[in-house]
Amino acid sequence: EIVTEANDLLPAIVSRDRAEGFCLQFGQRWKVEAAIPSGEQWEYACRAGTSTVRFTGYSTELLDGYAAMSTNSKSRRNVASMMPNTFGLFDTLGNVAEWCSNTVEIEVEGKIVPQVCLCRGYDFRTVPTAVRSASLFTSSAAVRAGAARLAVQF
Repeated sequence: EIVTEANDLLPAIVSRDRAEGFCLQFGQRWKVEAAIPSGEQWEYACRAGTSTVRFTGYSTELLDGYAAMSTNSKSRRNVASMMPNTFGLFDTLGNVAEWCSNTVEIEVEGKIVPQVCLCRGYDFRTVPTAVRSASLFTSSAAVRAGAARLAVQF
């Protein structure tokens, strides 16, 4: 069971393994297919039909109303406390980062590190210029990423 400090806060510091387990339990409970979205699915949902670097456009000026980030937040915000994108999805940029199902191999100090997971969306500590629909970072699936939440697809 994934527990947060309050019901209206997004789960944070959850390993990808635990997020996948939650999806499995959710799917079994509600008899639906539930999974962590791929990076491509996540980006499509975040962009909400736009082709700009953010669903708010190229400028960072409008982000304040949509994304919890370093310039307007000292910690995670309540779910849906910012405005949604045009698909009606809240918290796709800023607030907390989200796991994606993709894995990649990266090279660290000349050694290949397999099965590194993608995270999207960044969190409340991110500077506005880095808050972009295509931004991503990597982490180990077993690591409790700084502030990762899961997004469930149906």
